[in-house]
Amino acid sequence: MAGNDVLTGSAPAILKPYTINHQLRPGSALIVSAKEYVFPQSKLEQPCDVIREPVTPDDLVWDDEVDPDNPRNWPQWQRIYCTAIPALQLLIITMALSSYVPATPGIQEHFGTTYQVTTLGVSLYLLGLGIGPLPIAPLSEMFGRRPFYCYGIPLLLLFTIGSASAKNIGVLLVCRILGALLGSGALSVIGGTVLDIWDIKKGGESTTHVSLHSSSISLVELGALAACIATLTPLTGPVIGPVAATYIISDRHNDWRYGLWVNVFVGTPIFILTFLLRETYGPQILMKRAKRRGIALQDTRPRKEAAMHILHIAFTRPVHMLLTEPLVLLPAFYGGFTYLLLISFLGSYPYVFEAIFHFQPKAVSLAFLGILVGLLLGIIGYIACAITVKKRALAGDPTAEVPEAQLRPALIGSVLLPTSLFW
Repeated sequence: MAGNDVLTGSAPAILKPYTINHQLRPGSALIVSAKEYVFPQSKLEQPCDVIREPVTPDDLVWDDEVDPDNPRNWPQWQRIYCTAIPALQLLIITMALSSYVPATPGIQEHFGTTYQVTTLGVSLYLLGLGIGPLPIAPLSEMFGRRPFYCYGIPLLLLFTIGSASAKNIGVLLVCRILGALLGSGALSVIGGTVLDIWDIKKGGESTTHVSLHSSSISLVELGALAACIATLTPLTGPVIGPVAATYIISDRHNDWRYGLWVNVFVGTPIFILTFLLRETYGPQILMKRAKRRGIALQDTRPRKEAAMHILHIAFTRPVHMLLTEPLVLLPAFYGGFTYLLLISFLGSYPYVFEAIFHFQPKAVSLAFLGILVGLLLGIIGYIACAITVKKRALAGDPTAEVPEAQLRPALIGSVLLPTSLFW
């Protein structure tokens, strides 16, 4: 039954036939006068049964596999856009961490503080990055992803402006930790966004290809690339930050405030583009669509109670899993060690290259680009391994279907990382 076909059959006396402007299938629902009418599985011309009870959000599903509201069925450019903007947010969040380092000599001289107090701007910001995203991931399962992108980046920029305009060291440090606490939500949400948009697990099952710059790229390559972008950007920010801040501070007569203003200059266009994002979380999209269609929804739990329950889980479950699950503890410990090692270079590079090799500040900042080259090579290697494993799994190789197959790039990296420290 399609097009402008008219619903026929004996309807209740208070109702009249209605025009249907979209395709209907047996078992699908038609909303008439804010009531739901379900078409029976046999003939659509039979009378419709009225379902007066409201449905729960868990009962909502996509219309079919090609439902245009499903983020995985959006146009390719829109899927790329909704992946790129959150990735750029991660870039500015982590860039704000490291761009503070070239400004520390000027901050120390301007406020007359010790080196230890001045470097608290890095430590407190890193602390905020560790605590701030904890409640955001579970809350995004309740309110959707988009609000945390739209509200996080402006808060980060506002507190960065406060840091750059600070009149004393106390205000600067408070603004640093608040900016990280309130503006770092994208760190924990982008993983869910990538899974909303890209079918990482099943992407290779389709033979569909898309044209990108006159080349044919399968969905499995695009899904792997999207996951790698989400991984690469928070590692790229700490590398780019010192380079950008050093050059702009030098060009502005060593004014340390420009080391913080650079984050505002880069982040403002990203902030504007963020408001063009669409919601990607499926249940949230389905609930909004149900309301537009007049379907009454019944919450299984009051919203305030649900939010408090989610916050309780957000702070207790990670600790519980770390203490009871070695499979969680060991990768988390290794990943944390690797990231802290990267952050330690922010303080060690200036000392080593200035005190020992007598580099100028601009030349010292360029030394960070070596880390960027390594990151890019690592991501390229990971993409190649991920695509190879996926194709082997689709070909029926049982060894490629186990989750441990994804750890093979990490095995290579676990040898290369300590080796590189003795280079």
